[in-house]
Amino acid sequence: MKSGQDWLVDQRKSLSDSATGRGMEVRESVKEDIVNTVYQHAKEWEQAYIDKDTSAFKLFTSSAYLSKQQSYYARMDKKGVYWEGYLDDVEYSPSSINVSEIATD
Repeated sequence: MKSGQDWLVDQRKSLSDSATGRGMEVRESVKEDIVNTVYQHAKEWEQAYIDKDTSAFKLFTSSAYLSKQQSYYARMDKKGVYWEGYLDDVEYSPSSINVSEIATD
């Protein structure tokens, strides 16, 4: 379950094994939420590149990220090119997903 910007985790199951640190265990539904968020961002990315417009981004809206994306569109405009394509699918590697836990009140 997501509360604000924090993930609330219970009924834990292992997300992945890690030789470099403490593995964090999360519920299956949290893994699904992470995967769905990545997919939604990929769809937003696709639309943003088609329109050359960062207003398509609803999930990742940090000014640094949006500026970086806008600079890509500006370079595309300068070169007179555009992105043409479609998002066919997104593949996920569960071991590439890192979940961190921050203690709060």
